[in-house]
Amino acid sequence: MKRSFVLPLLLALTACGSGAEETLPAAQASFARQDYIAARTALTAVLKDDPGNRAALELLVQVHLRQQDADAAESALDRLRRAGGDEAAMTLWQAEVILLKGRADEALAMLGSAAGPEASRIRAAALIAANDRAGAGAAFRQGLTAGWNVRLASAYLNFLLDAGDPAAARGLLAEMNRKEPEALETLLDAGRLALAGGDTATAARSYAAAGQAYPHRVEPLCGLAAQLDADGKPDEAMAALDRAEKILPGQRCVNAMRLTLWAVRGEWEKVRSALQPVEADLDPRSPEAMTYGEALIRLGKPEQARALFNRSLLAMPQNPFARLMLAEAQLATGDAEAAFATIRPLAESTLAGTRELELAERAARAAGQPEADVLRARLGSADLKQRQAMATQGMAALMRSDWNAAIAAYQPLLAAGEDGEVLKRLAWAATNAGRHDEAIDYADRALKIMPASADALHLAGLARINAGRDVGRGRELVNQAVAAEPENPRFRRSLELATAAAR
Repeated sequence: MKRSFVLPLLLALTACGSGAEETLPAAQASFARQDYIAARTALTAVLKDDPGNRAALELLVQVHLRQQDADAAESALDRLRRAGGDEAAMTLWQAEVILLKGRADEALAMLGSAAGPEASRIRAAALIAANDRAGAGAAFRQGLTAGWNVRLASAYLNFLLDAGDPAAARGLLAEMNRKEPEALETLLDAGRLALAGGDTATAARSYAAAGQAYPHRVEPLCGLAAQLDADGKPDEAMAALDRAEKILPGQRCVNAMRLTLWAVRGEWEKVRSALQPVEADLDPRSPEAMTYGEALIRLGKPEQARALFNRSLLAMPQNPFARLMLAEAQLATGDAEAAFATIRPLAESTLAGTRELELAERAARAAGQPEADVLRARLGSADLKQRQAMATQGMAALMRSDWNAAIAAYQPLLAAGEDGEVLKRLAWAATNAGRHDEAIDYADRALKIMPASADALHLAGLARINAGRDVGRGRELVNQAVAAEPENPRFRRSLELATAAAR
């Protein structure tokens, strides 16, 4: 047989085995290992030959949703409707498309009374976007009661962690480890929890396992970069981000972590260049806004930084970094009196470190305040390093939820006198340790010193709620904290606990 005849025949025979019956399973396998680029490519091939293939269209919608590509998902949904897709599934997917487009209320209306884990996951995300954290918490719990879903569990774990409830987050992670220990979500959440607790070795192992099992995802490399940064290795962290960029360019976690590393390395012009085009859209509470504001100061634009940090501190009165940077911007614009008034609450605390004291001393001296010499004396005192060491030990213990160790570290700091910031930390540690009498006492003493502090109000209420004593008063205090800072997730989580305790 001549070669000119054999080659076309072989090509024809090969083509016979490359249809949807083989390509669709390949797409499904890629989807299962969360390689959405490969899944999308395979599905495109299937649908080129069979445009109405319902199974392929259903999977394509989900691929687009996992990639958070709302427009592509909506286009695929339109095709699926014409192909006669399942109405219940399409309703859920359409609700998620609407949510991705930023229309949370419409998404909730579309979900209606839909039940089940997936409906609950989308509903909870929409309620968070609508600033109804109590409703979101209820949706998470209802969904997990209805059936197991690792994506729902992961979303709830991160909700709990953001709300300042690491104990509940760890309990949920234990369940994830029992049910789906090798899931990407489980591995990533284990890394995040470990990193939040200062356990960088465990975080490194979790992120390495995630990267090995899911080499096509960038999230393990973003987590690894955060762990390397925490270990003081910014260059290695940047190398991890470079690897992530090669896998899938332009991902949010990569961009956000890159900003952090540029700040660590003092590459402020890179920060400014990246964020200046979106300056008007920056949330003043976001890490990106904080990093951009600091870049403006370092690049000699303190007026712009002052305006930005004013908004940040207004939105987050308890945020020490926003307060510190606003004071620095005010001093750089020549307003020493305003700078001293801003930094003073931080500098007066026993927890004040060298950076806060030095800035306060410079502002006080420029403003002609007599406190300048007192601050200079504190900076030169023999026990400053000792106090800073105890404060560092206390914070590390809080991060790893070692409540009794935190109490032991912070208690000696009261020897110099009552300090609201120290008392707040002691109240938080004591209530989590179940030492309720101490928690209420510490919280009430903190509130007496700082009656206008939303954080002190919250802790005085939470200590009562956790103790199961005077819960009505506890709820009232937490309500006052929420009224002062309505978008604070920790306060809203405590209000949710108070509501549950009152039932």
